[in-house]
Amino acid sequence: MSGNSSYNLTFNILDLLYILKKWKWLFGIYMLIALIVSVIILLTLPFSYKATTVLFPPKQDNVLGIASGLSLSKLSGSLFSPNDDFDNKFIAVFNSRSLKEEVIKKFNLISVYKFDKQDKYFFEDVLKEYNKHFFFNISDEGMMVVDVIDENPERAAKMADFVAKKLDDMYRILMTESAKNNRQFIEERLYIIKKDLADCENGLNAFQNKYSLIDIESQTKATIEAFAVIEAQLIDAKQKLATTKKIYNYNSPEIQQLELEITTIQQQKNELSKKKTSGIFLPLDTVPDLGLEFFKLKRSLLVQEKIYEFAMQQYEAAKFEEAKQTPNLLVLDPARIPDKRFKPKRTFLLIFSMAFNSFFCFGVILLIEYSISLKRDNYELYRRIVNLFKLNNK
Repeated sequence: MSGNSSYNLTFNILDLLYILKKWKWLFGIYMLIALIVSVIILLTLPFSYKATTVLFPPKQDNVLGIASGLSLSKLSGSLFSPNDDFDNKFIAVFNSRSLKEEVIKKFNLISVYKFDKQDKYFFEDVLKEYNKHFFFNISDEGMMVVDVIDENPERAAKMADFVAKKLDDMYRILMTESAKNNRQFIEERLYIIKKDLADCENGLNAFQNKYSLIDIESQTKATIEAFAVIEAQLIDAKQKLATTKKIYNYNSPEIQQLELEITTIQQQKNELSKKKTSGIFLPLDTVPDLGLEFFKLKRSLLVQEKIYEFAMQQYEAAKFEEAKQTPNLLVLDPARIPDKRFKPKRTFLLIFSMAFNSFFCFGVILLIEYSISLKRDNYELYRRIVNLFKLNNK
């Protein structure tokens, strides 16, 4: 079986070679015409040149750089600065309509792209044609590459350098505006923080004035010591009264004096427990609540002072960032006038054209040969196919 398959394959190849030899005059004429037409078309195609400008991106400065060593710089950074993709800024600038319009106007690309010869055109069509000639990418090393393809090599180099310059200019404007917006945002936040800080200060001050608080720990200690002294005096007076009652009768002046003394000491004890008796002592019954409220107000004040401290540092950093000069894009390789054409690739196109035409011509020859064989061997089927084509043409 394998032998028969090899025989059929050899027979088919030989048969194809026989057909090609039989129609060699048609194949040769067609290929000659195809070659001449392809050469003429390729010679009429305009040359295109590619100019390239390579840029080194500026150093990415952080608005929070001054405060980077602070303990809460991460917190303040998340509050006051955006986290933008640096490379995407340049891609956005390159793809911006304002940049494209400026380049189109500067180099009269409407005329270069022959839109002025049309009766009517849309500017969006000009932008589409522009996008076919201007390219921007970031290399693996982080360099920014601007490629411009044009029929005029000198114009291609000028446009590449012009686009690079406009990228730098628009980047400066973008960064300056971004720094300004950042400073204004922090300024607005700082105003709110100042107000919150003042509210905390006023609240703590009002609380201290209301309860005559100077140093709550010292005042509480003094109050407890005074309470202990009064309690000791009260115990001592009661003991004396009990001893005196054993010696004197109930109506004696000594007993009445001790009872009056005990009543006075008890009143002092009650006053020290229930209400404020002087500028130093605190009511013992309210000391826990006063202490808790005082420490809450004090804690809020400390938190607001810390927030205000970081906000001021961020504000100073933002003012510095706004005032400083934005670094330039460094041109590593300015565009040079290209002397080698970028396209068309004539050799490749010619080879592709000849290969396509050879397959096309050989397919037509096989179709002709098949129709001849069909007419000779099966005329009825041939006639039906011809009639079918005639009906479709009608």
